[in-house]
Amino acid sequence: TRPQPATPRRKPTPAKVARSFVKQYFGLLCEKPQELFRFYKDDSRFTRSDGPEVVAAAVGKEAINKKIASFDFSNVVVGQNLTVDHQASQGGGVLVVVVGRMSIGTSYLRPFTQTFFLAPQADGYYVLNDSFRFIPDAEPTEAPTQPEPEADA
Repeated sequence: TRPQPATPRRKPTPAKVARSFVKQYFGLLCEKPQELFRFYKDDSRFTRSDGPEVVAAAVGKEAINKKIASFDFSNVVVGQNLTVDHQASQGGGVLVVVVGRMSIGTSYLRPFTQTFFLAPQADGYYVLNDSFRFIPDAEPTEAPTQPEPEADA
């Protein structure tokens, strides 16, 4: 009998890529944050912000590793209800947007958003862009009411 030709691997869907990535990334963030740099390469960009200020990006795997090491990621807790949105993007990449709540060394969960662009590489994907921001917890306010239409006199 002749050997069967290898079946080409099917490219995973953006949904599967996003789900798998988020599970791995946030799992490492909570368990071994010092290993997060492995998701990045020399052309990657990484920003972290805590509020409205603009923060310069760390560029490259080494700079990102230093930036990650500068944060106190002890006792990270990520809330159970993450919302994950994804889209197929340029050059076979995947855009991933995560919204949820996270605690870093505090007793309360803060709302955050994190956006990743996962660029394809030979053995999967890597994080080309990563932008994280804590969202200020605002007190709920009432929505403005629409003015009543004036009656014709």
